[in-house]
Amino acid sequence: MGKLLKLLSELLKKAPKKGPKPKTNPAKKAKNEFPKRKPSATELCNKFVDKLLNDPKSIWGKSPEEIRDLFQNAGYKTVIESGKKGSKLSKQIRIEGHPKITNIQYHPGGGRHGGSYYKISTSTKGKIKVVDRATYKPTTGEKTEIIYKD
Repeated sequence: MGKLLKLLSELLKKAPKKGPKPKTNPAKKAKNEFPKRKPSATELCNKFVDKLLNDPKSIWGKSPEEIRDLFQNAGYKTVIESGKKGSKLSKQIRIEGHPKITNIQYHPGGGRHGGSYYKISTSTKGKIKVVDRATYKPTTGEKTEIIYKD
């Protein structure tokens, strides 16, 4: 029996000791209890516009309908109209009342410029075209700022 007590005593000395549980930060716990709030349509639109003005090529790949919906959901009257000049293949996304963006034109390609492009009309930076370097053919005297998508 003495050997058994001695063995138990040694095992208890070697066993990891449990201390008191660490205190949790109630602020962190409360933060994790609530799901993250989804951004509003206006916040999403503002984020899109800010990114568009800082990095115009971020528009590449967006459809006219996606762009229209983004502005409409934020409360701006937005319509898509077919182009009336040149090849008439373009889509004009007209945005009423936005302080920075008034119009975005998407052209799928095939007109005098060859490849597809977006033309963004802004009240802060003028007109900007986002084009594919490999397919876009600029015209002499073009007045818009050209940004390559790549």
